[in-house]
Amino acid sequence: MPGQTLTVSIPSDLYDLLRRRAEAHARSVEDQLVICLALSMPPHYGLEEDDEAYVDPVVEAYKRDVDRTLIRENLKLTPEQRLIKAMELQRFAEELRAARCRLRGGGK
Repeated sequence: MPGQTLTVSIPSDLYDLLRRRAEAHARSVEDQLVICLALSMPPHYGLEEDDEAYVDPVVEAYKRDVDRTLIRENLKLTPEQRLIKAMELQRFAEELRAARCRLRGGGK
């Protein structure tokens, strides 16, 4: 979808807030402003959510910042398999903490 150019003046404190949020997400201030604008608008832009052409702009904006391959791989697992993976991760974290304590001579 081709974009439109719009020039606006905004208060300095609002710009600073947009700039900080943009930096935190490795985005341009302009992209951050578009995301904020999209969040404030009705999600459908004239389309019904069950319409095949419906695209939620907020979801689309965030999708580019998320590696969905791990999500897809996890969704292929059964709930039991996901729980087992989570428990294994917790055990691994506990082993790391214990190793850190041993290296530091028993202190935290």
